[in-house]
This record gives sequence, structure tokens and C-alpha cells, in this order.
Amino acid sequence: MASPAGSNFGSVTLGDVAGPETFTLTNTGAVDDVINAAAITVSGAGANDYFAFSDPTGPAPDVQGNITLTPSGSCTLDTFFIPGSLGPRPATVSVPDSQTSGVTLSLNGNGTIGYYQVDTKGTVAHFGDALFFGDLSGTPLNKPIVGIAQTVDAGGYWLAASDGGIFNYGDAPFYGSTGSLNLKKPIVGMAATPDGAGYLLVASDGGIFAYGDAQF
Repeated sequence: MASPAGSNFGSVTLGDVAGPETFTLTNTGAVDDVINAAAITVSGAGANDYFAFSDPTGPAPDVQGNITLTPSGSCTLDTFFIPGSLGPRPATVSVPDSQTSGVTLSLNGNGTIGYYQVDTKGTVAHFGDALFFGDLSGTPLNKPIVGIAQTVDAGGYWLAASDGGIFNYGDAPFYGSTGSLNLKKPIVGMAATPDGAGYLLVASDGGIFAYGDAQF
């Protein structure tokens, strides 16, 4: 059994390394199970864009690289993503074992060379393969825009104002804001969570405001 069954590394610039995303492989059977490292196969457009290391604190592989898991035993794999081309880079990893449990891992990531810039008026400039989804050009603002964060699938972005107001574009969901709060210090930046299901706002005094699945 693999936990989780898959992972999304989000958008990564060509040449950069994202990770690790950790997978735990567990033997749920009643006898020893041997993971056949030599027979692991990777398929899909991004088959050459991922690599993994086994946790050195877990069961030691033999000279062939195989790992033996006793009943209820487990090992972990730290997986990394280096996009080799632009666009979606999905891959499926098939991990054969002596008990033929049929473990597969689903990996997803997006190769990009684009980026965004935003000014205090909320005007968004986009470069490379970064797509434009709208901005605040010509819109009267209560406070200046101080940050921008892109969604995992590169299908949208959020703009953050210094009062914590959030403006969402494309497929970026709205998870909340500090726009209605009386802040001691202004917001100076934001960052999306790795899965894109939340974001963090940071104030100039180090105050952190978490929304969606972002953890404080």
C-alpha cells in the first residue's frame, strides 16, 4: 500500500528542483514483501522528470537495490521533480513486489519558464508562458497591492493588498482575507500552499494569517 497514492508538485521553472514529496510504502500482508527496485517502471510524458531516494533510516536495500518489508513494515521514498519540458509533466510509477500488490504512484507537475510582476495599482505583467487572467488596472483601491501568488496548475493567481484584501483571478479560489480586520501592521506579501488549496499572508511585524488548508 502506498500513502499518499499521488502528489502534485505544481508549477516549477525549468531547471529548478521541487520536493521532496514523501511516499510511504507499507506491507499490509502476513508475510515478507520484497520491493523489486530493478523492475520499477515509470511511464507518461514526465517519465524522466522525477527521481526518488529511499529513507536511510528505513530497511536497508540489498546489493540489487531491493527492499524487504516485514509484515506491517514500511519504508519511505522522498520524490523530487525536475521538469524537462514546458507544460504538464504527468508520470505513473509502478512498483512491483513479491506479493504482487500492484502499487502505483501518480506524479504530476507543470514545467514553466514564465513569471508575473504586479505593481501597487494591481496592474499585472506576464512573461514567458505565464498566462494573463485579469488585473485591477483602472480600479480604485483602498490600499496598494503588495503581492501576487500563482495557483498550482498555473491557471490563475491571487493579488494581495496591504490591508489583506484578496483579489482572485482565473481558477484561483477565494479562501478569505484580512480586509475587514484592523491590522497593527500592513500586509507585505503572500504565498500559496503547495497544493494550491490555501494561502498565507504575512505582515511587516511578522504576523501570519492562514486561509484554506494553510497551517499556522
